[in-house]
Amino acid sequence: NMVKKSPRMINKIFEDKNGLIWILGNSFVATFKDNQISVVKPFSYAKSIFQDSKNNIWIGYDKGIKKYGGNKWQDYKKDEDKGMAFIMHSSKFLEDKGGNLWFSSKVIFANRKGGGLFKFDGNQWEKVKVEKYHTDILEDSKGNLWCTGMKGIYQLKDDKWELQRKSEGFATF
Repeated sequence: NMVKKSPRMINKIFEDKNGLIWILGNSFVATFKDNQISVVKPFSYAKSIFQDSKNNIWIGYDKGIKKYGGNKWQDYKKDEDKGMAFIMHSSKFLEDKGGNLWFSSKVIFANRKGGGLFKFDGNQWEKVKVEKYHTDILEDSKGNLWCTGMKGIYQLKDDKWELQRKSEGFATF
């Protein structure tokens, strides 16, 4: 008995660099190895996973972000006062070429709190002021960072996020 909430709901499957399969569900995170599924720990609505260059596993879920460093979990709780609330089905992690970790997420429309773009400073997630609603972030082959928002597409230039081609009417809602 893995969970009580929607036990059959699988949100994401991810293979890490060591070949371990991670399974994210509505109320659990499990791994698959040697033909066995093992529940790692209870989670609520785990839907986003990423492995950084240091082999840490990052999981976004409805109560925040957790980092697994190989032997213990570190929790970065959501803090709605700092905008650390998000709808997990539309979140994404990215590690840029400089080693910075980014997380993009939607705003919660019911109360217009949370969401946005976040950068990990090595200790905590900090909110980056662009706009409230983000669904994606990308680093292109030249090292330029791009993110989406309700108003369009942004590019990071000279440490400032600039809305690109607003006249084209780009929107990513």
